[in-house]
Amino acid sequence: MAVVVAVVLVSSACSFVRGGDDVADRRVLRIGVVRPATLDPMAARTIDEQLVAEQLFDSLVALDPETVETEPGLAESWTVSDDQLTWQFTLASGAAFSDGREVSTADVKATLERIAKKDSGSPVADLLEPVKGWKEFAVDGTASELVGVVADSGGVVRIELSTPWSSLPHALAQPQFGIVPSGVTAASFEDEPVGSGPFMVRKREQNRLTLRRVEGRDARLAGLDVRQYDDATAAYEAFVDDRVDYAPVPADRVAEAATRYGRAYFRPYAAELFYAFNLRNPKWQDKRLREAVVRAVDTAAIAEEVYRGDLRAMTSLVPAPLAGAGSCAACGHDPERAKALVAEVAAAGAVPEVAIDFEGDRTQGEVAKRLEADLEAVGFTVNLRPKPLEDYQRFAASGEQDLFRLGWVAAYPTADAFVAPLFVSGASNNLIGFALSGVDELVQRARATIDPAARAELYRQADEAILGEFPVLPIGQFQQFAVAVPRVKDLRLSITGTFDASTVWLAAD
Repeated sequence: MAVVVAVVLVSSACSFVRGGDDVADRRVLRIGVVRPATLDPMAARTIDEQLVAEQLFDSLVALDPETVETEPGLAESWTVSDDQLTWQFTLASGAAFSDGREVSTADVKATLERIAKKDSGSPVADLLEPVKGWKEFAVDGTASELVGVVADSGGVVRIELSTPWSSLPHALAQPQFGIVPSGVTAASFEDEPVGSGPFMVRKREQNRLTLRRVEGRDARLAGLDVRQYDDATAAYEAFVDDRVDYAPVPADRVAEAATRYGRAYFRPYAAELFYAFNLRNPKWQDKRLREAVVRAVDTAAIAEEVYRGDLRAMTSLVPAPLAGAGSCAACGHDPERAKALVAEVAAAGAVPEVAIDFEGDRTQGEVAKRLEADLEAVGFTVNLRPKPLEDYQRFAASGEQDLFRLGWVAAYPTADAFVAPLFVSGASNNLIGFALSGVDELVQRARATIDPAARAELYRQADEAILGEFPVLPIGQFQQFAVAVPRVKDLRLSITGTFDASTVWLAAD
């Protein structure tokens, strides 16, 4: 899973279709997307790339977009051992690729190995780290196969883990884990790739991707007409002009879109914005200073006035609507408490200067100025340190940062994806140097717990334990904004920003 220090929400609704090349029969959904750089599912990074991948490739597991619970995908069922170390996925009878060939356990193994292979470049490669043999195969490059993925007979894929991980099915449900045929190469995705999903590529043009339903698949649409644009603004303008039926809404048009088209496709997104303390810096070892910063900043005002509703206030690290959210009773805006804490520190010595590190664009500059004003109002001296956008991700992991902007897009929609990567001791994305043995133990227990309710309770305790140490200043959870014409029915956006077009249908005018 990858830390995203510059969260860019690139989101990616129904009208006329083609049953044949020339016949309009109102069963083709026209969608506007920001131009995908690739059709290779393992390389999908933007929401739009993941959205297209979800139509062309099925994963072993699917997710209900409303409950975020797992359900059958290419695997009709799965089991796990009591110790959460051995998972067995049974392929659905009749699962096939778009060319008619049966999906085999060998294809599943090859897909996972293609993702995990050293230097694959896949943004989800690290999610397979718990699989046995991952280091030798993915890091050292000394092994010829990922030994923890076994293509058993009888249509069963066995995945053996080195450490328990209860969120494995949720991770495997992501579009990047769409199953591809054995032996594919990067060139296989340039024109009309063979997929495992409900739709297949009929034609690929510079600004248009024509998809049609795979014969025998359960989908009410005849296909999708994917119109590709340079940015979300252009895609939204196409919607306004009735050239597409579904499109993303750019941030500066959200209020307009809400008034004209409603909020039916405005949803929480699995991404959050923090300002984080570099706990490796000795000055931030004083918890009173961290609490003073958190208490001083009016995050609700930042979310509402700077982001204009793009963010929703957070009271936990685990966002809505996921299970396992805690609550930080001590995190509310309280400048008088912040002043008292600063005075308490000052009575024992000098109060250190706060350097605010951020990308030097307009929005982040405005956020930084809000932080500066709120912190100076309670007694801090502040130094703003903007950085070039292209250098910021390296800087955020350099150890030189102070109070720094940290954006996070979860790689899979469970509490684990918001707690473990950022706050477990020694985790690769723990850029702040947070370490608390009690949190490590809670996460370890949660990852080994089968019962969902008991697991959620452990993550809730971990969430509250982390917030009680004030390692971050939560700013808010990002939202996704899209619009669709009234004819579009049963289009259900997930917290990850995509939808399964096989459930969509188009009503008559």
